[in-house]
Amino acid sequence: MINQKQSGFMSLWTISFLMMLLTAVGLSVLYMARYGELPFPQARARWSKSANVISTELKNASGMQSSVSSQDTSSTPNANMQQAVTIDAGVRRCTVNGKTVYSDTLCLDNNPTTKTLKLHDNKSDAPKAPASAADSNDLAGQDLREKILSKMLK
Repeated sequence: MINQKQSGFMSLWTISFLMMLLTAVGLSVLYMARYGELPFPQARARWSKSANVISTELKNASGMQSSVSSQDTSSTPNANMQQAVTIDAGVRRCTVNGKTVYSDTLCLDNNPTTKTLKLHDNKSDAPKAPASAADSNDLAGQDLREKILSKMLK
């Protein structure tokens, strides 16, 4: 009786594998019910993009011609392109098709509604309340305490 072998159709390994598959399908269904999509296409796109970057870098390092070299040259800064918006340079505002647009690429010099707006950095502390307001709050608190004490004594 100690040396009994399983003689059925499915072994313990088969059942465990089927339960893992069933669990994966169930979790995928629950994830899709909550977020409306599965994460696999986004992960695949992210991995393929990083794989393209790695292969391009390897080809450049080895001296081989890359088929993606046209994309690499397009990402280099060009003299005709506008510089990025900074606090010193400001941003351009214009009207395109009846809508106000803030853009350095759409608001060109030949557009008569183009205006350059100066940007202001607002990374300062919050404005502090004047000292007189704090004193008046203390006086109001003392008056309130006096009223409460007078009511309690009556």
